[in-house]
Amino acid sequence: MKTYRVGIYVRLSRDDERQGESVSIENQKLMLQRYCEQQKWEVGEIYVDDGWSGTNFDRPGFIRMMEAVREKWINLVLVKDLSRLGRDYIEVGKYTDCVFPYYNCRFIALNDGVDTLCQSDDVAMIFKNVINDIYARDTSRKIRAVRRANAENGRFMGYKPPYGYLRSSEDKHRLVIDPMTSEVVKKIFALRKDQCGIQAIANVLNEDHIPTPRDYAEGISGHIWRRETVRAILNNEAYIGNLVQLKQGSLSYKDRRQKQKPPEEWVRVLGTHEPIVDEDTWNAIRKMDGIRPRRPKKEDLFAGLLYCGICGRAMKRVINHKDRGGKEKIYTYYICAGHVCVNGEVLKELLIREVRMHMKPLEPQGEKFERELQRGLFKQRESVIRQQVHQREKAEKRVGELRGLICKLYEDRANRVVSADIYKTLMARYEEEMKEKEREIEEAGKLGISESAGSIKNIEVSRNLLQILLKGIWIDPKEGKVQSVRISYRFEENVLL
Repeated sequence: MKTYRVGIYVRLSRDDERQGESVSIENQKLMLQRYCEQQKWEVGEIYVDDGWSGTNFDRPGFIRMMEAVREKWINLVLVKDLSRLGRDYIEVGKYTDCVFPYYNCRFIALNDGVDTLCQSDDVAMIFKNVINDIYARDTSRKIRAVRRANAENGRFMGYKPPYGYLRSSEDKHRLVIDPMTSEVVKKIFALRKDQCGIQAIANVLNEDHIPTPRDYAEGISGHIWRRETVRAILNNEAYIGNLVQLKQGSLSYKDRRQKQKPPEEWVRVLGTHEPIVDEDTWNAIRKMDGIRPRRPKKEDLFAGLLYCGICGRAMKRVINHKDRGGKEKIYTYYICAGHVCVNGEVLKELLIREVRMHMKPLEPQGEKFERELQRGLFKQRESVIRQQVHQREKAEKRVGELRGLICKLYEDRANRVVSADIYKTLMARYEEEMKEKEREIEEAGKLGISESAGSIKNIEVSRNLLQILLKGIWIDPKEGKVQSVRISYRFEENVLL
């Protein structure tokens, strides 16, 4: 007769707690231990997962039990019923039909009459597994419905209250103002309203040694305020008395990973609790943050032509925007990290002078050279047209998307899904982007190349012209205050190549 060392496995999820003592952890242990005594089997260990869902097989007790099965420490797994092993019929079937037999481990589900040694009714076991799976799915659907109903009724469903609030002692689903941290929230909004930058606000809080939300909640220290934390507070509607919940959800009842939901699926309820920040402050900050003018892209005159004189790699353009006496000043540099750096404006002036100087000997052949140069310019037409058509199509596609977003926003506002403040902010943002894309479409419609070679004496240096005239420009590192620039031309002996 075979000797068995039994691994007793017991599990209880939060949903099973509603069924009372019959499926409690202690009740399962007593039932299974008594059965082992009757069979005169040795109990190797009891594996417990308390508060774990049956659809999740990454349970600590279950993982330890399976390690014992693989190491041959136990050769019989005993559970109260199949649902204790799991509620995913595919996974449960994999273990009962494949994994346990592979390791020569017997499996018994006592109340369901399942015993892999006795070749019990496979059809009945499959049917029970499917029923357990359906039960898990139905329970998950009910829980989601309850959570959504509570959220729609303005009940706080989060794990912990937003910084600045506490749970009410009378109703844990209602928020009340925390007199200590609410002053910090007011300070953050006041600083932002005074046009203080996000990082600057974080610096002020750190200099004042104000505990971060995590430090305050956990009673610890050592963390610093970061711009992400400040930005999250400034964007949280809870501070004007609104609750926006169910922003995330699990992929399915079998996959507990969280995913971000689209804004139209969020649950937003207005005026659920006392606000910390007034509407005027909130609106002023939304107006400040909601619409940011986009700087127009500046054409890179030297793209694909400028190289490092040391390593030979293409140099990168860096644009700095600085405030000089209330006016924005733009500085352009070209760099190769660790090797060379050159000012873009200085390089442009130098190149114009050098190009004109090297073209001066060609003045006697003026008409012939200009014809060749014009021909070279028009060779660029086809590629430019293709690029402009692509930009136009891309802009037109985005305009169509924006129109759809605006229509959806109208509907959401009409159905009171979004607040008036959010509506105004999003509408202004969409309309601003719409105008920009329409300008792009208009500009892309002007197909062709506007440059003309003109005369050699009065020639204007443009990107297309440089691509025709030059093979490349190499920048060497400075020697004192002198920096060497080497230019390679595409024409030799007065002939354009």
